[in-house]
Amino acid sequence: MRNIPNEIKNSIINVFPKENTLAIIIFGSYGTDKHTSESDIDIAWIPIKKVPITELATKTEALRNILDIDVDLKIVTDNYTIALKKAILEGEVIYESKDFKDYINKFYFENSDVIDILDWRDMYGN
Repeated sequence: MRNIPNEIKNSIINVFPKENTLAIIIFGSYGTDKHTSESDIDIAWIPIKKVPITELATKTEALRNILDIDVDLKIVTDNYTIALKKAILEGEVIYESKDFKDYINKFYFENSDVIDILDWRDMYGN
C-alpha cells in the first residue's frame, strides 16, 4: 500500500482531461518504503484516444511545477511491452473511468500466458 496524500493525488488528476483519460496510475517507489529523497514520481496516464507526443512534455512540465518533484510520466499505448504494462497496472490507480475495468480484464485475458511466465520468473528467479 502506498502512502500518498489525497492533495497530491488530486493535483495529479487535475492535470489530465477526464474526457480522454481511462486511468492515472502511480507506480514505482513513490509513496512506498523504498522511496528516498532522490526518488522521482512515476505516473502513468492511459488515454482513451491517442494523444500527440507533445502532450508528454506539456503534462510532465505541469506536474513538475505543481508537485515540485521530478516526474517520470508514461503515456501508456498499445506499443508498451506486456512486462511494462503489468508493472504499471500493479501500481496505485488514483483515477479510473468507467471503462478501465474492461481494459484491465482484456489486457490480462489477452496476455495471460506471458503474465504467468513473468509471475513465475518473479517468484523463482530468471
